[in-house]
Amino acid sequence: YENLDTRYVALHDYFKFLKYGFGRATDHVSIDIRNNRLTREEGLKLVKQYEGKIPLDNLSEFLTEMEITKEEFYEICKKFTAQEIFKKDQTGNLLYDKDNNLEKIICDNP
Repeated sequence: YENLDTRYVALHDYFKFLKYGFGRATDHVSIDIRNNRLTREEGLKLVKQYEGKIPLDNLSEFLTEMEITKEEFYEICKKFTAQEIFKKDQTGNLLYDKDNNLEKIICDNP
């Protein structure tokens, strides 16, 4: 219900997640927990389900507009990712799931 007229707000939220480890889901869930509309456990479940996912809806359009490839996009994202808060393999490389999403080491922020 928020930012419906802004095409790339989901990408902004994704970049916020990469840089700070939280995004819009945490923002909203935290408000709902403080206002007693959700329990902390319910909020954590929602954050794990929705936060940190690459916004595929507008990604192709964004890539075309920025004149970059998907691979270039991921390399740019990697440069601005707070490496210390995401899971890595034994050689120190970030671990991605099948959809190219990262997983935080600790998921207890709301």
